[in-house]
Amino acid sequence: MRTHICAAAALAAAALCGHAAARADIVEIMVHHDTFVVESAVPGQGTAHATIQVGDTVMWDWMSPGHSVTADDGSFDSGVHSPPFTYSLTFDQPGVYPYYCVRHGAPGGLGMAGTITVVGGGCATDWDGSGTVNSSDISAFLSGWLASLQDGTLDADFNGDATVNSSDISAFLTAWLTEIADGC
Repeated sequence: MRTHICAAAALAAAALCGHAAARADIVEIMVHHDTFVVESAVPGQGTAHATIQVGDTVMWDWMSPGHSVTADDGSFDSGVHSPPFTYSLTFDQPGVYPYYCVRHGAPGGLGMAGTITVVGGGCATDWDGSGTVNSSDISAFLSGWLASLQDGTLDADFNGDATVNSSDISAFLTAWLTEIADGC
């Protein structure tokens, strides 16, 4: 019975988080005339907000002229380009990386903008930073979730849908159960 529950939890986590069983390590984002669109099957697909794993590479592909991919904090900048052009960046640290087009957007998510949320480098539900998944991660996530609601950040957007809401709690708990069962 326990095996069936764990298998069901793993399938539910994959469905909620948008991860296929075998994940690609290159995430493609199209640069259109007024927006960025995540093309790969990751959380945030179809939006400008991708959730990826530590070590994944994001590849922006220009479909329209005169755009850039520029980090809000200046840590990366593709420069302004036109098709055919691609810009790739590998994300090695967990965190939220907001970016924008210098000609059509601005820092803070204004205009043509998006985010890369990088999770992993261990277990996705290790929110207390202990290096293991345990019950204190639930409290840490819920505290972070409440803080995200209050300050308007996407730090607790666990399911990658570019909003912080109750579905993030469900996605977190499902993934937490799976990681507990897997011994993460």
